[in-house]
Amino acid sequence: MRLIKISSIAAILGFLFLTLSYFSSKRLDQAVRYSFPESIARHYSAVSGRVFNGEHFSGLKGTHLRKIIPIDSANPFDRIEIETTAIDIELAPSLSPTNNELEIELISDRVDSTDPISIDTSSGKTLRLLTQEANTDQVQVRRKRWLTFNFDDENISEQNLLRIRLPNSMRNVQIRTVSGDARLATVLENLHYQSKSGDIKIVTDENPLSRVEHLNIETISGDLKSPGRFDRLRFNSVSGDIKLSTLDRVLDIDAQSVSGNLKIQTIDPLDADINFITTSGQFKISPSTGKSGYSRRLNQNSKFKFGTGSTKIKFQSTSGDLKITVKSEADSNTAPVDEGDEARADSYMQCVARIAAREGTRMTSAVAKKCVQIIADTNKSNNSAISFSIFLFG
Repeated sequence: MRLIKISSIAAILGFLFLTLSYFSSKRLDQAVRYSFPESIARHYSAVSGRVFNGEHFSGLKGTHLRKIIPIDSANPFDRIEIETTAIDIELAPSLSPTNNELEIELISDRVDSTDPISIDTSSGKTLRLLTQEANTDQVQVRRKRWLTFNFDDENISEQNLLRIRLPNSMRNVQIRTVSGDARLATVLENLHYQSKSGDIKIVTDENPLSRVEHLNIETISGDLKSPGRFDRLRFNSVSGDIKLSTLDRVLDIDAQSVSGNLKIQTIDPLDADINFITTSGQFKISPSTGKSGYSRRLNQNSKFKFGTGSTKIKFQSTSGDLKITVKSEADSNTAPVDEGDEARADSYMQCVARIAAREGTRMTSAVAKKCVQIIADTNKSNNSAISFSIFLFG
C-alpha cells in the first residue's frame, strides 16, 4: 500500500510539473514558432550554446551527404535507376553551368551512416543509386521514441530526403520505393515510378517547365498529385488516387484502379474523349457556374466526347469514381486576360511555359515565340531575362 501511495504521489507531481512546464513554455520566444515540448528544447539549445549537428534526442545521428558525379559529354548517362525504402526523392535540374554534372544530396536518419548510398556506374549509360537503410534495431529504437527533435535544419520534412539534380542528358528515370514520396521539378522523357504507398508530385513553383512526356506509375495506395504536366500517363493502382489540378497538354490517360479515384480540375473548356469502365463507381462532371457545360452522375460504363476529344481518358475501376470539375475563369485565381496581359502579369518562364503548353506541342511553338516577343516589347528594361528567353526559343 505504501508503494502505491508513493507511486500515486509521484504521478501527481509529474503531471503538475508537466503542466507547469507547458504553461511556462508559452512565455519563451521559441514558442512563437515551435509547439511544446520542442519550444523548450529549442530554448535550451539557444541558451546553452550547444549545437545539435544532425543529432536527435533519441540518440541517433543523421547523415548529410553530398556528392558530385561528372558526366562524360562524349558518352553521357541517359538513364538513372533509384531504389529506396522510405526516403523521399526529389528530382531537379542541374545547377552546373556546363550541365555536365549529376549532384546527389542525401539528408536522412534512416540510412546506415557508414555506407548510406551505393552508386553503380558500371552499367553502360545507366546509373544506379541504392540507399542503404540503417540497422533494424536502431530504426525500431528511433520509432519508439516520442521526443525526437532535429536542430540541424529548419525544415523537418527535409530530414529524410534524397535530392538529385540531373543534367539535360539524363531524361529517363526509374524509381522503386516502398513508402518514400517522389517530387519532380525538372523535364523528363520517361519516368517509371513503382511504390507501395509513396505519393508522386510534379511541381511547377520552382521550375515552370517541369513535365514528363511518358509517365508510368505502379502503386498499391500511392497517389499522383499534380498539374497535368505529362503527355501520356499509365497508372495502375489498388487504392491510389489521381488528382490533377489542370489538364495542360495531356494527350492520353490510361488508368486502372480497384477503389482509387480520378479527379480532374480545369479552367479551360473540356476537350476530351472519355471512356469510363466501372462496376460501382460514379462519373460526375460539374461545371462550377451551373449555367453551361455538362453535369450528370452515372454508375455504369460510360463513353463521352467533349469538344474535339484531343485528350484521351480511359479509366477502369471497380468502385472508384471519376470526377471532373470545370471551373469558370471568374471562379479561378487567374482573371481572364489576353496574351499580352498574360505575358506582363506572369514571370517570363511561367508565361512561355503556360502559353506553349496550352497552344502548342513543343516549347518552340509559334505561340511561345509570340509570348517571348510580347515580353521583349513590354519589358525592354530586363535585358537578361529577354536574352535568356530568346536563347531558349529562338
